[in-house]
Amino acid sequence: MSVRLDNLVVQYGSVSVLDHVNLEIPTGAYVGIVGPNGSGKTTLIKAILGLTPKTSGRIELLGRPLEQFDQWQRVGYLPQFMPLARQGFPIRVREVVAMGRLANRPFPRRLRPPDRTAVADILRELKISDWQHQEFGSLSGGQRQRVLLARALVSHPDLLILDEPTAALDPETRIVFYRILEDLNRRLGTTILLITHESGTIGQFAQRLLYLDRKVIFYGGFKDFCLSREMTNYFGDFAQHIICHQHQEGQGS
Repeated sequence: MSVRLDNLVVQYGSVSVLDHVNLEIPTGAYVGIVGPNGSGKTTLIKAILGLTPKTSGRIELLGRPLEQFDQWQRVGYLPQFMPLARQGFPIRVREVVAMGRLANRPFPRRLRPPDRTAVADILRELKISDWQHQEFGSLSGGQRQRVLLARALVSHPDLLILDEPTAALDPETRIVFYRILEDLNRRLGTTILLITHESGTIGQFAQRLLYLDRKVIFYGGFKDFCLSREMTNYFGDFAQHIICHQHQEGQGS
């Protein structure tokens, strides 16, 4: 399993944000995480990454208890907001991507020949080599997200976690971004956890859906989601089938 959660509880003061969450995400899965605002989606992935302390329960990451996990180069993370996006910040695309190779190293942090090769490879892989000498702050929103994705991928992670990476993108650029992730998952077997507010779109690309509202409301394949009577009662017939994305337009369930 890439991620295993046993009775995970996270509280902020007396408020329970995650309530006894149990979850197993196998290696190579592509999971879309959806739910209403305030449902604990970002808290969930921050707890998995050790950025938010758990109140109780157990977290295993890539087969090891989180408390013992020390192979962070195997994990890529693209948070919802990145301070590097500020206009005029004097850093170039190639340098942003290279930061993904240096983040977990002790000082002094220096690029080695294998690092430079990895940076060149991922720039080429994501078709952004032509931008490598441009200032990051001069790029469009969609271009920045591709650069930040390259930064998350440059260490060839086994697990990639993204928090609403398409929130600021136009619809056409969003589809391009989703297709890049889908290709990485299929071709390289990268496990992907992606938080999105686009519940009607993620079913075109992800293999599994996690619907979270402080606890796991549903976790499984989209076909199972579509056929689940509990989910039909929760969403209503029409809304549920928009999310499951298993039907052609004009067809019923």
